[in-house]
Amino acid sequence: RTVAQIAPSGDFGNTLSLNCDNPLLSAQQLSIVCDNENLLVSANPANAFDVVGNTGLPAFNFIDPATGATYNRGFAQILRRNVEGGPRQDDLQHTSFRTVVGMKGDLGKAWSYDAYYQYGRTNFAETYLNDFSVARITRAIDVVTGPAGTPVCRSTTDGSDPNCVPWDIFAPGGVTPAALTYIQTPGFQRGINSEQVVSGALTGDLGEYGMKTPWANDGVALALGVEYRKETLEFVSDAAFQSGDLAGQGAPTLPVSGSYDVKEFFGEVRVPLVQESFIHALTVAGGYRRSKYGIGGGGSYSTDTYKIEGEFAPIKDIRFRAGYNRAVRVPTLQDLFAPRRVALDGANDPCAGTINAPKGPLTAADTGCLAQGLSIGQIVTPNPADQYNGLIGGNPNLLPEVADTWTVGAVITPSFLPGFSASVDWFDIKVDNAIQGIGADAILTQCTNTSNPFFCGLVNRDASGSLWRTSNGFIVDTTQNVGGASTSGLDVSANYSRAIGGAGRASVSFVGTYLDSLVTDDGISTPYDCKGFHGALCGTPNPKWRHQMRVSFDHKSGLGASVRWRYFDGVTQDRASSNPSLNGVTQPANLKIPAVNYFDLSLTAKIGDHYKFNLGANNLLDKQPPIVAGAACPAGACNGNVWAQVYDSVGRYVYVGITLDF
Repeated sequence: RTVAQIAPSGDFGNTLSLNCDNPLLSAQQLSIVCDNENLLVSANPANAFDVVGNTGLPAFNFIDPATGATYNRGFAQILRRNVEGGPRQDDLQHTSFRTVVGMKGDLGKAWSYDAYYQYGRTNFAETYLNDFSVARITRAIDVVTGPAGTPVCRSTTDGSDPNCVPWDIFAPGGVTPAALTYIQTPGFQRGINSEQVVSGALTGDLGEYGMKTPWANDGVALALGVEYRKETLEFVSDAAFQSGDLAGQGAPTLPVSGSYDVKEFFGEVRVPLVQESFIHALTVAGGYRRSKYGIGGGGSYSTDTYKIEGEFAPIKDIRFRAGYNRAVRVPTLQDLFAPRRVALDGANDPCAGTINAPKGPLTAADTGCLAQGLSIGQIVTPNPADQYNGLIGGNPNLLPEVADTWTVGAVITPSFLPGFSASVDWFDIKVDNAIQGIGADAILTQCTNTSNPFFCGLVNRDASGSLWRTSNGFIVDTTQNVGGASTSGLDVSANYSRAIGGAGRASVSFVGTYLDSLVTDDGISTPYDCKGFHGALCGTPNPKWRHQMRVSFDHKSGLGASVRWRYFDGVTQDRASSNPSLNGVTQPANLKIPAVNYFDLSLTAKIGDHYKFNLGANNLLDKQPPIVAGAACPAGACNGNVWAQVYDSVGRYVYVGITLDF
């Protein structure tokens, strides 16, 4: 169970007008909101941005259902948090269980078998507290003067909602506890994930039949097997989530259900060619798996994965290894079946502002903005939180993405230095036919820079030209098989351990990764390398070098201590790249994240044969995380303006524990 605290809810632009017979408005507020040029000309929500000043039409006369009196409404998109009601809470509970029944044994000297059935299930329950109801906000700011001369909700006087309480956000201290009780509402979601597996495998030592080379002690090893898996997903949300009535969710959360099953055959072989002969060792191995997937509701496809590996040790002290692997990632149930909905998806709108007037030459970007349906001189309001809408969702026609992985490395265990080992491995991974969206920002950039009708056709702006003010403005960014990704680099590790006289044992370990490339291909724009960058497009920081090093000493008395050093190389905001797919406006606060070092301390005490105590502190020096904001910290990627996936976001973390063995 996890209870997350989230910033207060509020009216995040969910309401678009105020009534001009509202007694809560001061004279100054009334003169601004209900200026004749700002009055609505229609009651149709589709025309929510149409006012007298931009249409030339007369103001629309709304009719009060209780009194029959007419009144006007002025355009006003309110952005105000629930500072009086405090933060939201997201209570998440996952209850998981798994059961396995199986049997294994030998079938003579050469063969053994292993067969099992497994069932696993996770029950999900979410209770979201202290959010605002959009419907209730709308009624709570539609206030009139009641029969007793006090402000009341119009819905109270006409009987449509007698429980409504006015939400007075127009005067300091005007918000009452009763209003908060009325507007605040919970949301509930439930879900079940389950998996069934039936698997059986045979393992054989073919050396028992004489199948081995003259230079090897061990024979050919073979494994064969079959497997069946089925995965199901059932997710339901209440009416508040489904209707999008919760103001702080950004979009409706819709039910999802679906399943798929897979039937597989697999085999693997290992052939020792030479063992302790004219060279120390030479071994080759290979594997193959054939899978057939059936998608619930129709559709099927098959995949083939395979590998080949080799190890060569000319002497005992050094071993070289290399391998090639063809892998696949099949679409998840959410990839396949997630409902399509308008939700927060992008972090940038290059057309925000005003397109140049005819007196000045139009830039390529101006032309691209016009291709999106905007007009010369039109003002497009930017989102102050850098959050823009996309139409996202699953695709039942998705195919697996395919990866090719190459590795080459060496392991050193020098006989002249007992207790020491080191390894170096080069990796090169490329993914094709990736399961992803093109990306709202990438689509918008392509349209704006090139006016390409395909990409501009994916841009849907609302009546105000916005991509965030209403759900009618969005970028079509549904999941598909497009583009790919690749990465390459070097993994390095080393370990050394030795006794220090009769006092105990000291050890040192080191693990590091050098990132040579991390390339993203969205299928439409120039592929871009995120090595050494962070930001809205590259996401979490991708340092060129990172490592962990631990120094430990365990005394013969059972006392032990270790210090760990964690290092992350510095990174730059992605918009500073010269790559045209990344290059853009940077912010001084986001431009550079310097190198970060953390030091962790761990103390242990072993008492007897059954008790072990642990005391430690991660981030011992209480180093605060680097802060980023705005365009470099898009919604859903950062946590509190911190890249919490990489850097310690909570400062020093102290823990204590005990292990009891019986």
